[in-house]
Amino acid sequence: MSTTNVHDIPKLSFDEVWAITQESARLIQEINKTRQKDAKKIKKQRQKDAKRAKEKQQETEKKIAEVWTLVKQTDEQIKRTEAQLKRTDEQLGKLGNRFGEVEEYLVAPSIVEKFNEFNYHFNSAGRNIKIYGENKQKIAEVDIMLENNDFILCVEVKVKPDESDIRKHIERLKIVQHYYKNRYLKEIKVIGAIAGTVFDDKLKNLVIENGLYVIVPTGNTFKIDVPEGFQPKSFCSE
Repeated sequence: MSTTNVHDIPKLSFDEVWAITQESARLIQEINKTRQKDAKKIKKQRQKDAKRAKEKQQETEKKIAEVWTLVKQTDEQIKRTEAQLKRTDEQLGKLGNRFGEVEEYLVAPSIVEKFNEFNYHFNSAGRNIKIYGENKQKIAEVDIMLENNDFILCVEVKVKPDESDIRKHIERLKIVQHYYKNRYLKEIKVIGAIAGTVFDDKLKNLVIENGLYVIVPTGNTFKIDVPEGFQPKSFCSE
């Protein structure tokens, strides 16, 4: 086994040692500069990311605030609209009652003459006819009723009839038929009509399909809208 003698290691001169020291110092400086640059880049990137995150957070908070503002405005608008609709419904209700009164007064005087053109020969007409049951409680009320020895015609007057008015009137006609059958002790033919200020075609057809006459305004009076081939239905109690 060989050994190295310290005397065998070459001795460096002062200039060589100084040069090595200088190179080492230079390398250390370059490394420190690189680290400082990297640190600055990292710090700058972190600041940039933090700023971007803050801006996004502020933008998100702004959007949330805008949404909440919009929700509040919408809620307030809905409340105002509901209040307005409620007032409108109340006004329409009052107006509907007044229109009903006007229509009944308009229809009643000449309705006998109009229907007698269809050979009914009605000889009496009444308004707001109330019908009471055995317990003396009101079971039906008819806006306009026309009578002769064979027929009773009941007219329901509405500003703007709907499907429920048709169903209710049919039930009313059955009650009337049952009442007058017991009163006269014979079969009475009860037919019906619906008079309306506003009638769309769909509802008008539905009224006719149920065997009821349609009465609509025309000018300062009214007309009985009878399609070709129409036959009124005679209702009876079940």
